[in-house]
Amino acid sequence: MLGVVASEHMYVPIDLVQEEQVSLAIISAARPAALLASAGGFARAERLSSSTGIPVLTVEQCLEDAVQTTHWPTAGPNEHFMELYASGTTGSPKTARRTHYVQMVSTASRQEASGIDSQSHVSIIARIRFGASRTDLLSALLCRATASLYDLYTKGTQTLAGWAKSRGITHLVLTPTAFRRWLHRQEGSLDLPELRCIGLVGEPL
Repeated sequence: MLGVVASEHMYVPIDLVQEEQVSLAIISAARPAALLASAGGFARAERLSSSTGIPVLTVEQCLEDAVQTTHWPTAGPNEHFMELYASGTTGSPKTARRTHYVQMVSTASRQEASGIDSQSHVSIIARIRFGASRTDLLSALLCRATASLYDLYTKGTQTLAGWAKSRGITHLVLTPTAFRRWLHRQEGSLDLPELRCIGLVGEPL
C-alpha cells in the first residue's frame, strides 16, 4: 500500500474468500498490471493469473529483490488511489473509487483526531485485503508509527487484551460489536497501561 502511495498508482484489494468468478470479474474491470500475493494466497493468485494472463508477484519476492525504479509515471492528486469492489452477490461487482487527495486528507484527519505520532502502536483489526484497513494502516505508517495486525476473525476477542498489552498498543480500533463483546468478557479493570485511544468504526453505534 505504501508503494502505491509513493508511486501515485492505484491498488485494488481482492478478497481471497470470495468466489473465484467474482475475483475474475474484478480483475477484468480493473485491468491491473500485476497480482501481488503473499505466500498464503499464491496458489489462488496463480489460478487467477492462468485465467487472465496477468503476472503474479509475491510480497516475499518483492522484499527480497528490492527493485529500485527511477522512472515512475507521475500522477496528480485527483488520480485514483484505490478501487473497491462489492461482493458481487447482486450480479457484477460494483466499484467505488478514492483519489490520492481524498485518501491523504482522510489519513491526516485520522492522525490528528486520534493523536497518532511516531511513538504510537496502532492495531489493524480489518484484514489487509479489505478497504477498511487502508486509513488505519496509512495513519500509522505515514508518520512512522508501528502497525500491528490482529486477526479478529480467527482469534476472536478472547486474547485481544493480552495481545494489546504485549504489543504496547496505544490506539485500538474495533467495530462497536467487537468492542461490546470484548468488554463483556473482561473481569475487573483493563490492564492496558499504554492505551490512549479506542476508535469505533465500521458499524452504526
